[in-house]
Amino acid sequence: MKTWKTAFVAGAITASVFIAANAEQAGPPAPPPMMVGTLEVGQATPAPLQFSRSVTLDAQPDAVFAHIANAQNWVDLIDPVTAVETDGAGQKGDTRRFTMQDGRTFVDVIRANHKPSASKPGVYAWSAAPGNPYGLEEHLSALEFRPSDDGGTVLSFYVFFASPDAQKANMMAQGLGKSVDHMLGNVVRTFGGEERGSAQGTQRVTLTQQRTINATPQQAWRVVAEQWGQVDRWASTVAHSELTGKLGVGAVRSCSVPGTPGFKETLLTYNPDEMSLSYQPTEGMPPFVKKAVGTWKISPEDGNRVTVDIAVVLDIAEGTPLPVVGMVKHQFGQLVDVTGDDVKYFLENGKPHPRKLMAASGM
Repeated sequence: MKTWKTAFVAGAITASVFIAANAEQAGPPAPPPMMVGTLEVGQATPAPLQFSRSVTLDAQPDAVFAHIANAQNWVDLIDPVTAVETDGAGQKGDTRRFTMQDGRTFVDVIRANHKPSASKPGVYAWSAAPGNPYGLEEHLSALEFRPSDDGGTVLSFYVFFASPDAQKANMMAQGLGKSVDHMLGNVVRTFGGEERGSAQGTQRVTLTQQRTINATPQQAWRVVAEQWGQVDRWASTVAHSELTGKLGVGAVRSCSVPGTPGFKETLLTYNPDEMSLSYQPTEGMPPFVKKAVGTWKISPEDGNRVTVDIAVVLDIAEGTPLPVVGMVKHQFGQLVDVTGDDVKYFLENGKPHPRKLMAASGM
């Protein structure tokens, strides 16, 4: 039986394939639902994903969930909040009323309160009530709690809202993003942990992931760069890969992904001294993605540890519907997230992540 982690990867691939294969077809079938934990987003809001943030915490998902689902803890989670009143136990349909330092109030409605389990990620979600002081429309904020590979928690914060003006939406997303970053910083200070990644933007979508890995810089560079054409050794989404040309600027990597036409990427930069490289997909991207560039950077830390920074920048064609852009941020963001975990696991354990082995076996 597939675990939720395997289904998580498969769902991301399926949605990406749908976008790429059907964007130019008339009347394509409906894409897979956008899921945050066990919550189907489309049943809670039609608004697109505006941005997301995530951190890794040094505590198990049930402990983190219990802390955040307790409304009284939000006085410490959100600094401007001075008091919280609730009309229930925090279950779906209950409301929370926040009093701010400036005297304003903010009311929201709980949309999901699903505790994490061994087989399913947890989700805690809410929507701002109409007439809120921030002008949010069709709003949904959702926190996803899933176990990390090292026994902690991956906490991801997704924010959806609608705006007829893309520029206004970007400004609102930037402001809300700062508040979310501040809240997640408070959570990290409570449980211990580190920043993980983000997804944001409208016409230019920026996806980032960062991993601190117990490996030497030379080990990391060998896997990420010197074996760039052999990504199929560790990436759970790639069944087969091969390099065309001599490794270096201009080399082409061809990757096979089950159920898709696959894709090709060309190395743009390759710098062993700075331990960085960048590449551009040339085949296999959705037609509304006009340009995409991926960048990897390895930075030595104390001892035999490195920080690996992954960034993917997508230039989206003007006029692309915002829900489609939101799907790109969500699904491609999940793929970059999974890739970060895959390379960390491979470097630290000397073998592929279990989900890659499960995918290879067809389980």
